[in-house]
Amino acid sequence: MNRIPVSRRNSRGFSLIELLAVITVMAVVSTLITPSFSSMLLSVKVRQASGQIASLIERARLEAGTHNRPIELRFYREANGGHYTGMQLFILRDAGMVAHTPFIRLPEGTAIANDTRSSLLQEPGLGAGTTGAWTYRSFEVASDGETNLPRRELSLCLAVGSVQEINASANGAKDAPGLFAVLIDPVVASTRVVGR
Repeated sequence: MNRIPVSRRNSRGFSLIELLAVITVMAVVSTLITPSFSSMLLSVKVRQASGQIASLIERARLEAGTHNRPIELRFYREANGGHYTGMQLFILRDAGMVAHTPFIRLPEGTAIANDTRSSLLQEPGLGAGTTGAWTYRSFEVASDGETNLPRRELSLCLAVGSVQEINASANGAKDAPGLFAVLIDPVVASTRVVGR
């Protein structure tokens, strides 16, 4: 009789049913994890965008003092509308405005709300213009650190969040809990980021 030894019989591999069961479990787990992971990734991007904005405003204040020249901070949005997704510093030279930093785009999927939640961008005294496919709003920081923003006791705000969340809350959905607020002192351009 040709008998297969016991040790070889147990080492034949997995059955088709066992493989299908493992694949099904993996599919269910990945389906449950993916939305959570995507949400977490977007939250990190929003936090990063808020930090970038606050850092650039602080940098404008420092650079104005260092160069003893006014620095203009511009917030850009595409000329066809939408929210603000870019920013850049300019230094005022004798020959005019010169780009002091490259154009900085906020992380993909994030923006500064273009509505009343971003009170800074609603200020009537802000500079405005168009350059190529972008329109911008701007303010200046003088060499002594003061801004050309209207003097007030309350901070001005930039509401930063995911584009999806900004649009949903602007269209009547309950307020977006994932929005961060970059608060700007209109006198000395100091910043503070508030969010979850």
